[in-house]
Amino acid sequence: RMATYSWKPDGRDAAIATVRNAMSSHPDDLRLHELLGWLYMEGKDFQQAYDVYRTIDKLTKANGVAILGFADRVFRERVYDVAAAAYGEALGSALPPQRLPQARYGAACAAKELQVVRDSSQGFSSPGLRPASESRTRYAGALAAFASIVEEYPSTEFAARSLYQIAMIHLRQHYDLDQ
Repeated sequence: RMATYSWKPDGRDAAIATVRNAMSSHPDDLRLHELLGWLYMEGKDFQQAYDVYRTIDKLTKANGVAILGFADRVFRERVYDVAAAAYGEALGSALPPQRLPQARYGAACAAKELQVVRDSSQGFSSPGLRPASESRTRYAGALAAFASIVEEYPSTEFAARSLYQIAMIHLRQHYDLDQ
C-alpha cells in the first residue's frame, strides 16, 4: 500500500522519517530495515540503500549474501559504481562458496560497464579514435576477471556467461573478430 504514495518524493520522505523514528525504539527490527532499504531504492538513493543493506547483512548474519542481492539489484538499475562497491564488499566477506561465482561474475560485469561508461563519456565511439593497444588495456581488468571465472568454475553457467562477455568485449571494444 505504501507504493501508492512512496513514488512521490514528499510521500517517500515522510515514510522514511516515520520508519527512522520507529527504528529509534527498535534498532534491531529487521523488517524496519528492509522497509527503509526498499524506500531508498524506490527513491533511487542507492548509496543510502547500500548502507541499510550492510546493516541488514549484519543483523541477519548473512555473510555478504544480502549485500550480493543488493549488488545484483543495483546492477540491474545500471548504477555500476555502487554495484561494483557492493560486489567488492560481498567478495570480501565470508560468502558461501556456492555464491562466489555469482559475486565474481557480477563484479566483472560491473567493471566492464564502468569502463564502457568511461569510454562513452570521453567520446570514444569508433575504432579510429584510439589505438588498438590503448583499447586493449582499457578492458584488461574485466577480461582477466572473466577469464579467471572460466578457469576456476568450468562447466558452470557463470563460465558460459563469462565466455560470452569476453567475446563481446573483443567484438565491440577491440573490434577483433578473430578473438
